[in-house]
Amino acid sequence: MKILIKPIGGQSPISWLLQIGLLALIWAVYKKTLPRDTTTILIAGALIIAIYLSFAVTKKFAERDSGDSAARR
Repeated sequence: MKILIKPIGGQSPISWLLQIGLLALIWAVYKKTLPRDTTTILIAGALIIAIYLSFAVTKKFAERDSGDSAARR
């Protein structure tokens, strides 16, 4: 589980996957394979909220990890 939260390129892999999912949703709406309706907007909103939550978890993990390394010195 720790590998999913550890930042790679400044973001956790979960954040990267959620952003790719949001881009896939946007692309599907653009190509008209998904309708532009309330359900699609709610899915996009849920993905955006999940992305921000993953940013918060990554930041919390990074702060905790930097505190642990400072205590080891």
